[in-house]
Amino acid sequence: MQDRKGWMLPCEKCGEIIKYDGVSLPSHTCPHCGAARPHTLKGNPLLPFLFFFGGWLVFGLLNPLEWSEDSLLFASFGSFMLLLWFKVCLPIHLEMRKSSLPKSKEQTQGSRALGCLSAGFLSGGILSLIMFFATYEWPEEVHYDYTPTIELTGYPIFVDPGDLSGMSSDAGGKIVPTLEAGPSTFPVSAVYGEKTKIRFVNRMEFPVRVFSVDANGSSTHASYLGQDFGSSDMNSYVGQTWLVTNDTGKPLLYFIAEKGAEGEIGRAPILSESLGN
Repeated sequence: MQDRKGWMLPCEKCGEIIKYDGVSLPSHTCPHCGAARPHTLKGNPLLPFLFFFGGWLVFGLLNPLEWSEDSLLFASFGSFMLLLWFKVCLPIHLEMRKSSLPKSKEQTQGSRALGCLSAGFLSGGILSLIMFFATYEWPEEVHYDYTPTIELTGYPIFVDPGDLSGMSSDAGGKIVPTLEAGPSTFPVSAVYGEKTKIRFVNRMEFPVRVFSVDANGSSTHASYLGQDFGSSDMNSYVGQTWLVTNDTGKPLLYFIAEKGAEGEIGRAPILSESLGN
C-alpha cells in the first residue's frame, strides 16, 4: 500500500506495516520488533514481475518451441493478467474479507470498482489463455510405417530427343508416355505372376506419373506423385513392369515388381541418382 509517507509494506519478521525504503541495509531495523533488515529483495512485491518480464523476454527471443507470434502474444498477455490478479487483486480481496467493520458509501463504491477491475484482469487472462490453446498449432502426430519392404531397382531409360513426340495425352485426353515399350526402352510385363504390392516414393524435386505396363506393352496411368516424398501403394504381381515419367510424359525409370519374404512389399524409390545422369 501507499500513503503520503511513501510505500508501506509489512515487516518480514513481525508482519507490522512499516515504511518501505527499498532493500534494507544491515543498519535498518523495524520500529516495532527491532529486527534488522525488515525488508529484503526476496520480499519485494515487484520481484515476481521482474522475473516474469525477464523470463518472457528470453523465451520470446529464443522461442525454443517455435510458437507463432499470435501464440506468444496470447500466452504472455494472459499470464500477465493472471499474475496481476494473483499478486494485486487477490490479496486485497482476502484482506477485505477479514475486515468486519461497516463500510462507508465511498468504501462500498471503491470495493465495487476494485471488483470490476479484478474481474477484468481475471477474465482477460483466462480468455487470452483460451485463445492461446484455440490458435496453437499442435505438432502433427507422426505415424511410422513398420511394413517390411524389399528394395526394388529403378532402371533408367535413356531417351534420344528425336524419339520424343512431345505429346502427353491421347485422343481421349488420357495422359500417355511419349515412348512405347521395346528392347531399347522398357520391357513389357509378364503375362501373370504371384500377387504382391509395390510402393512408389517420389524423392525428386518435381512431380512424376506412374504407369502400369501390360503384356502387350500398353501403358495405363496409375498414379500422380507430388514432389518431395509423394507416395502411393499399388497392387501388382511378380514380373509386372511399372513406368515412371515426368509430368509431360517423358519416361525416366522403370521398375519390375518382385516377390519378397512373407508380408514384404516392393519399395520403388524414385531418385535422381537412378536416372544415370
